[in-house]
Amino acid sequence: MYGFFSIAQPETKLDYEVIERIRIDDINIGNEVIYLNPNLNTIVGGRSSGKSTLIQCIAHKITPKSLENIEVNSHIPELSKSINIIWQDGKDDDTRAIEYFYQGHMYSKSQEEGVESIIESILLQSNPDAFENSRNRVADLKQVNASKLSNYFTNKEKVDQINDRVRNIGKREDIEEQIKKLSQSINMSNTGSLTSEDIEEHELEKEKLKKLEKDLEQVIITKTQINSFETENFLNTVNPFTDNLCYEHFSEILESKLESIQDYARAQIINFKEDATVALDKVRIQTVESQNSIVKEDIFISREKYLKEAELITPLLTQKEAESQKLQSILVCEQDIMAIENESRQLLIEVRNNWQEMNNEPLELIKQISILEDSNLEVTPKSSFENIKFSDFIKKCLNLQSDKAQSYTVIKTSTAYDLLQIFDEIILSIRDNSVRLKAGFTEEDFVKEFFTNIWFRLSYDVIYEGDNYNVMSQGKKAFVVLKLSLECSNKSCPIIIDQPEDDLDNRAIYTELVTYIKEKKAHRQIILVTHNANVVVNADSEQIIIANQNGAKNLNKNNKKFEYKFGSIESSLKSDLPDAFTLESKTIKEHICEILEGGDTAFKLREKKYDI
Repeated sequence: MYGFFSIAQPETKLDYEVIERIRIDDINIGNEVIYLNPNLNTIVGGRSSGKSTLIQCIAHKITPKSLENIEVNSHIPELSKSINIIWQDGKDDDTRAIEYFYQGHMYSKSQEEGVESIIESILLQSNPDAFENSRNRVADLKQVNASKLSNYFTNKEKVDQINDRVRNIGKREDIEEQIKKLSQSINMSNTGSLTSEDIEEHELEKEKLKKLEKDLEQVIITKTQINSFETENFLNTVNPFTDNLCYEHFSEILESKLESIQDYARAQIINFKEDATVALDKVRIQTVESQNSIVKEDIFISREKYLKEAELITPLLTQKEAESQKLQSILVCEQDIMAIENESRQLLIEVRNNWQEMNNEPLELIKQISILEDSNLEVTPKSSFENIKFSDFIKKCLNLQSDKAQSYTVIKTSTAYDLLQIFDEIILSIRDNSVRLKAGFTEEDFVKEFFTNIWFRLSYDVIYEGDNYNVMSQGKKAFVVLKLSLECSNKSCPIIIDQPEDDLDNRAIYTELVTYIKEKKAHRQIILVTHNANVVVNADSEQIIIANQNGAKNLNKNNKKFEYKFGSIESSLKSDLPDAFTLESKTIKEHICEILEGGDTAFKLREKKYDI
């Protein structure tokens, strides 16, 4: 938890956060150095006198990016090279921090960025992790939802494909009805008391007989093969020594032995034939007995008799079997569909939960930030529905010809739960065709975009002096922007402001801006360009810098294009010579009264205030 109105600035400024002087080395500028006060420095001058040029050069020297949003004279980048920034600790350093508010800054910020982005940038200074963690959580949930939705719609395609396969097979109820009719026809056929189950059992018995018949045929064939075998089928006695030179010495012995081997082999083959014939005869007898055990059985004979009298039963059985296989295929498909749909339901539940978590993220952020209020400025965080973003989404996706579709473009809601109910209503309307999608958009496109977006954002109610920011005048809005930027920031570096009164109401200049600057200058060095005498005089500017551009009636020493005179309001330094240059000819106070409208009045108010 953190608050940013409660940030305390030190009363004593640090040396490295105060610019002591600006050193200048340029042929167009008459000053070698311009000294600054640690508190309030105001720069005044006539039109095109070089007052904005000076602060733009300072800003460009230290933070060139701060000038990116405004038009500056082409000579500013080159001129800034000629200046050096000397800080109160004596160091020449153009890498230290400053804040620069260009002319029209507050107006631009209040118009373009809005007060909410300013508040968030301030909050980020104190606790960047809160917003970064929130953005990461939302990004992760978006990615998870995108993946789950892809799986969800892939599952829908799978279900559609299975349903197509089922449609090609047939309707389940039609097939079940056909099986029922076939069973009835089979049972009513001329099969006596046989049921379809009896017939199926009989068919199995006949299959057994076919197998036994094949076994018997194989036994007979095998016996024939065995009886035809001769010694040569098993033994090939080739004499390997007929070409041997020594063969004559043992030929009688070898030939005698080979003849003995052949005689032995013939005897063994005769024995094999006899034994094999006995074994096969035994198998033949067993097979025949198995056949007889079936064909001579009364129930088989009875069934066979009935079935021969009802040969038309076989096509019915075949048809029933085919229909049963179709039914089994459909049941498998239905189980697959059920499993996929269960998975899809779970995916959708997770997607909806993730989406609600994403869109409740602003509420979670509110728990982590505590924005306190000062005496007259109150900032309260809240979760706001992005109605324009949602309206654009609806207009992009839906055909708006119907009144019902148009009604969804002006939806206003305050909770993610309520928006989810509206989404469900839209989906039902799309499916019943009371609302149509635009050409090129699908329900999948609509669902994915809805569930991967965050439709609520963290916003802020800003109340200043009892007025809501949204109904304030533009001048008052600009002042609130300035107040937020300074009061709520934890920065303590110098701040440069170019003509803030241009953005403010006349009333705000004296009653608010002057008072506010007097308060803030105690905590931060302020360098301010202004053409309003009240800002200079009644804000008690410690250092006034008078800017002058060389001209026929406003001569600078040595005809330098720009020249600056600096000092306090009370400074009486001036030249009484009739040919004195413009800046030398008057005191700081006289220059203020001459240059700034209302200068005399401002001094009278100041004198009255201090009873001078």
